[in-house]
Amino acid sequence: MKAQRNSAGSVSRGTVWKRADPPYSKRMHVSWSDLDANGHMRNTAYLDRVADVVMHFFADRGFPAGEFARLGIGPVVQTEQIEYRREFHLLDPISVRFALRGLSDDAARFVFLNEFFHADGASAARVLTTGGWLDRKARSLVAPPAPLAALLRSAPRTVDFQTLPGLADTPRGSRSRPELGDPDPAPRRAG
Repeated sequence: MKAQRNSAGSVSRGTVWKRADPPYSKRMHVSWSDLDANGHMRNTAYLDRVADVVMHFFADRGFPAGEFARLGIGPVVQTEQIEYRREFHLLDPISVRFALRGLSDDAARFVFLNEFFHADGASAARVLTTGGWLDRKARSLVAPPAPLAALLRSAPRTVDFQTLPGLADTPRGSRSRPELGDPDPAPRRAG
């Protein structure tokens, strides 16, 4: 995709998606309960939407919430970073696109990128989620089962995708998290 200039005059690469296949995307609307006192979509509503989109991604590919429960594992968030670009208001249509920005070879650790777009394709926000897979009984990070690991490895990736340290690469008991730096601040348009 050709580079574009945004309203501030900086160059945007246009898309964050690495593969030719389309990114995973969900469409929704801003609801009354999503609003803050200023009439804008509140920050925690973005995080709620990210969780919904990620779980829809897994469910749509054969890994519904019940399967996580049956296996006694689930995604655990270590950090989330929100970058706002343009506000959403009541009943505005939203398109959220999901991709991997990082994954360890054992698939135990991940960085998800969710981008929020307006109906006109203008970028509204980006959310980076760093996490891993929690064994609910042992209360520790684990590598996911093979089918889930394969699903993650086949997910759309960002152009700046990085391989993260796996469980074997981290000292036992360490709470270190993968660091990928700041997201690219250049606004993007849905492509």
